Parts: sequence; structure tokens; C-alpha cells
Amino acid sequence: AWPEVVLEPDSGRGRIHVRRVLQRVADEGASPRRHTNGREIRPKRWHVGPPKSGAGDRWIHLFPEVVQALHCQHEWQLTAGWLPLPEGDLVFRTRYGGPLTNDTLASWMARACDRAGIPRRGYYALRHTVASTAITAGESDVSVANLMGHADPSTTKTFYARVFEEVQAQRMEKLHAQYLATG
Repeated sequence: AWPEVVLEPDSGRGRIHVRRVLQRVADEGASPRRHTNGREIRPKRWHVGPPKSGAGDRWIHLFPEVVQALHCQHEWQLTAGWLPLPEGDLVFRTRYGGPLTNDTLASWMARACDRAGIPRRGYYALRHTVASTAITAGESDVSVANLMGHADPSTTKTFYARVFEEVQAQRMEKLHAQYLATG
């Protein structure tokens, strides 16, 4: 939500405080209905709550390009006259002003991949790209775990073991080359 976004467009600095998550949960108080195929459909509702773990509550610093894009998004929403929703003053919404669903995000990601001329991937691939890029840039497992909101760096090492191994192999090749050059 916008209250968790701090933007300084003139300096290109910004950050987001990840402290709440918006998710669809079963609406236990609503009556289920039947689909035309006979299956029972349980109604869902939006729920705002804390991240899965304490480590999920974190600040993420933004690239200047992201700061500028978010600044434009905020200005556009202000001129559109959108009011905050019961779920909060959301940064991204559907064209009708409601919260984004997984289907909407998947559709946007598919279109973006098509425009870029790359194979379609799920939007979660963006998260993996950030983690892999950070590891390749030499960030420690602890630093990447903090960025990703993992409570334990061992989780990060497990998910990205292949990337860590590739980086370690590249570092050893560099060390070997330096050894040969000085030897």
C-alpha cells in the first residue's frame, strides 16, 4: 500500500516497507455455491495480514528507475481520483480499481514476455531473477536471505544452491588464474 512506499523522485531514492501482505482466503462465513460441473465453490475474500515470517517484515531499497515509475503511478492514481479500498491504498490495481489477482498478474507477465520476445514465465520468476542476480553480484547468503524475506539463510542456500555453486566455481577459476599469473 502507498503508506509503505517512500519515494524521493528528485534524488532517485526510494524504498518499500514490506510489513503487510494481501491475499485471498476462504470466506468461512459465506455459503458455498455449486459450479455447473457440480463442484462446490467456496467464496473467497481479501485479507490483509503480516508476512509469513518475521523476516518478511523488511525494507527493500529501489532502483532509481523503479522510483520514477512508482512516482508516475502514484500521480496517475491521484489524478484518476481512486479512493483507498478497504484493503488499503494499493499501489497496483486492476483497471477497475480493485486488488490484483494471480490471474491478472499472470496475464500481464505473459504479455510482457511476448512483447520482450522471450519465453513466457510466471511472475514469480522475477523474484528468482533478483535473488540469482544478487548472488552472482557477490552478495552473501545472509544478504540475499534478508532481501528475499527468508527467516533463515539456509532456506536461501537451498533454493539457490545451483547459483551459489556456479558463483563459487567462477571465483575459484579467477583465483586459479591469479595464482598462475603470479606463479
